[in-house]
Amino acid sequence: MFFTGDPTTRKRVDLGGRSSKERDRQKLLEQTRLERNRRLWLRQQNAAAIRIQKCLRGRKTMEAEHSKVREEFYAIYGKHCQNIDRHCFGPDSRFLCQLLFFFNAKNDGDFAALGETCRLLLHVVQHNAGDLVSLFAGADYPINSALVDYRVKKLAFTFVQAVSQHREQLRDPLLMTPMESNFPLALFLEAVIVFLDPKLPWACKVVGYLLQRNTFFLFRGIVLAVKVSHFYHA
Repeated sequence: MFFTGDPTTRKRVDLGGRSSKERDRQKLLEQTRLERNRRLWLRQQNAAAIRIQKCLRGRKTMEAEHSKVREEFYAIYGKHCQNIDRHCFGPDSRFLCQLLFFFNAKNDGDFAALGETCRLLLHVVQHNAGDLVSLFAGADYPINSALVDYRVKKLAFTFVQAVSQHREQLRDPLLMTPMESNFPLALFLEAVIVFLDPKLPWACKVVGYLLQRNTFFLFRGIVLAVKVSHFYHA
């Protein structure tokens, strides 16, 4: 094209189908959306960090409380529970309350304490005509039923949990009569069977609690451990 001598600049025509103002508007909306998403992501990250910090602080506080109660427990009942008797299972005793609060199946001291508790429990049952109701509830089960039921079902689950945690120790003693065996895991399983006697008033509640805590998953691991043990000893 030749120069015509007209100094004015011709107006540029946008052939894109949209005006520049509309494109600027779309760009601004996109930037606003991205910025809003970024702020939302930051808020979510901050909220998650706060929840994690609260969880960690709560766990540390709980561990400290467990250690405190554990020390009080051993100071009263002895490091090896040598100071316990049948009255420790009664509704007025704090023995089970403390033990079930701090018990950790991975802690060797806690595991030993639970073993002594189970031995005493089965010994009392054997020599007391199996009167578990009066052992845990005293003279009046209806009044103490809520407390007794909670302790019994919690104790039953703790026994199963302890067996599951140490299931690799399952060997031939599992086949022995628990009352004649010194094997803690066999005693724990025997105690669970005792608690599930249909004649006991809390039997159904114990079963319901074990189902609620997905205990049959733990039983599966126990059975598999026994199966593997029998395979290698066959």
